[in-house]
Amino acid sequence: MSAQKAVFPPRKKHTTKPRSEPVIPLTDGERSSLASEQMELALTHLKEARVLAKVKETPHACVHASYYAMYHIAIALILIMGGIGKRKGAPQSHETVIEHFGKMALIRDNDHLKLGQMLGRARVDRTVADYGLERRISISDAKATMADAEFFFKNCAALFKMSFADETEGPNK
Repeated sequence: MSAQKAVFPPRKKHTTKPRSEPVIPLTDGERSSLASEQMELALTHLKEARVLAKVKETPHACVHASYYAMYHIAIALILIMGGIGKRKGAPQSHETVIEHFGKMALIRDNDHLKLGQMLGRARVDRTVADYGLERRISISDAKATMADAEFFFKNCAALFKMSFADETEGPNK
């Protein structure tokens, strides 16, 4: 008879992890409400960008506001189109917003791919404006980014058949 060796210290048994709760997708009403909030934020940032474009001393703030106007309208459109993931919600990172918006625009047609590219460029400009040490943002760069935000906003509204009241009319509102 052979004796079994005792294992010291005794082996720990694996505890069974409790299952996580199933992900409950957002309802259409919840997504619509979140999209409305994002549109409100987008309009606020666009108005700020318009004001800041007129102030020659604040090009970095203008680029920042212009990008966030584009970013929030992109999130609103992603939500309107059904969201992403199991939750059918909004993306959690800037990169993911740009990626999913670009895919949505590409599905529409190649003319709308330009909107995804504009959003990506605006993010780069915003990063330079917020963190750039080797390059500064000029007032002409800021005005160009603000004009892109205006173009982006109006074309997103047309592309996705949305209405934004009269706040998107005219660059000087």
